Amino acid sequence: MTKNCSFSNLLILKTLTASSSGYGSIPNPEISVRYVQLAANVYCSPRLFEAQENEFLKATMTSLSIIVIAACSHQNLKDSLAKRLYRSVGDILSAFPYNQFEFSKMIVSSIFSTFESVDSNQKHRLELLCRLVDTDRLFISDVHKWSEDVYSRKKEIFDSYPKLFAFLCFSIGTDNLTVPAVLFPTPELRYETARIAFRNGKWKDVALPNLKGINTLNMNQTEGDWINALQELAESQISEINPENLKIQQKHLRSSLSILKTSKDVPKFAESLRFPIDFLTAISTVEQPINECLSQWSILSRTSFCADPTSFDLITIYYSRISVLLAAIKVVLGKQSIETIIQLAPLSNNRTCSQFQHEMLQWAIGRIAFLKVENSVDLTTIQTLDSILKHIASIPYMLPRFFFQQFYNVNIKISTTPQSEKNRAVNVVSGETVPIRIDGAINSNHPSAIRSVIVIAEVAFLSNHAHNFTLTETVEPTDKNYFTAQFLLTFKWSCDIKFRIEFIDSTCRKQWKSTSKPTVLPINVREIGKSRQGVAAAYNSME
Repeated sequence: MTKNCSFSNLLILKTLTASSSGYGSIPNPEISVRYVQLAANVYCSPRLFEAQENEFLKATMTSLSIIVIAACSHQNLKDSLAKRLYRSVGDILSAFPYNQFEFSKMIVSSIFSTFESVDSNQKHRLELLCRLVDTDRLFISDVHKWSEDVYSRKKEIFDSYPKLFAFLCFSIGTDNLTVPAVLFPTPELRYETARIAFRNGKWKDVALPNLKGINTLNMNQTEGDWINALQELAESQISEINPENLKIQQKHLRSSLSILKTSKDVPKFAESLRFPIDFLTAISTVEQPINECLSQWSILSRTSFCADPTSFDLITIYYSRISVLLAAIKVVLGKQSIETIIQLAPLSNNRTCSQFQHEMLQWAIGRIAFLKVENSVDLTTIQTLDSILKHIASIPYMLPRFFFQQFYNVNIKISTTPQSEKNRAVNVVSGETVPIRIDGAINSNHPSAIRSVIVIAEVAFLSNHAHNFTLTETVEPTDKNYFTAQFLLTFKWSCDIKFRIEFIDSTCRKQWKSTSKPTVLPINVREIGKSRQGVAAAYNSME
């Protein structure tokens, strides 16, 4: 309602909301919650208080916070009503910085106090606190301390909502934990806790002991391998950068990768394990040249069309890690100007994990300005470069949600005409121009449609790689699910043609690489004379 209305209409809505505040005090929760929804919708508009004094904003929001606190004190609201209330409260708290406004702290404190007794709305309150911690680091300290206090004083409440409290106890950036790493007795909850710890950067201290506490003997092979691979991954986290630690880290990463690649051979798990394998490959490439590391992250980024926005933000930031490190090295070597502006891609989703990574990387970018080299590299420059390297290497990786949960899938299947039968090469005559048709079908549950498909034909000659070449054909899908492309090729030598697919989505208009397996068409070229001799020989054998 307030997003697209004019500023004059927005002021009318503000006046109406302020004059109707009495509805927020009515004992009927249906009415008071409806008023909180309206107030959140109006007061959270960033345009509303632009021309107002800060004191006016504080007075207005303090009055609203009293109504909000009263609404939150209602116990046993209907589920639908509680969802609406705490969604609106979350909107209010997210709109006004926690460290600048006292009324925000008043609301959060009142929510804490509602956990002194059991009622049916605690799940919604906890989901609100998880939302706050997940979207703004300013809330983490107070909410984290409170969750640890609940663990020590209200264990029955803590155990009633294990996943939500685990998320709060092991929040991003929290150290010196007063709760044990293993909070729950069942393997299911230990696995969920490990997942939370992986996503919040607490691999070794929290994820590892929970995974070690899971008995894999009664699991099937694939499930047991997944737990073992995650254990190796958790073991790979290091807190101090030195050659010995890096050696141990790479050993565990290689072991984790080896287990996952074995599990990938099971067809029904192949697609779900593709991203974890590619992700581990990217973070375990310290032995490769830095340009190859950058290439690994670039490929991972371009094949992550199905990742959720926060996961894609993290993948992009991890790509930027290598970019920043490469920029620092180029500056020291004199291959890049110190004045070159390094910009990080804007975040598409406001989440604590990506904010944390973004801020840590901004520090490293700021230090590049101190790498100025006059005539030769001095000790100060080397120490600065060393501090940048250690800082980047010490930023804990936070596994994207996409590592564990893949909500969307895009599968593109193609067939060729002519077609290779039983892996036999297609025979053509030297110098002959052959039309090759590619028919494709798109199977997707992604909300963004595919705008256009790019069919790429990579021709690799068996005897003369210097003549290899690549052709592309861009087509638009018909009926959103089907496409056809055609290439006219003249062959002089035998070759393999690898057809792979890229596509452009209709929302962001970005070009992505399909994760579907490429199709290879082998071509066997025969000389005209040899071809005729073969026909004659076949004819003579029939007589």
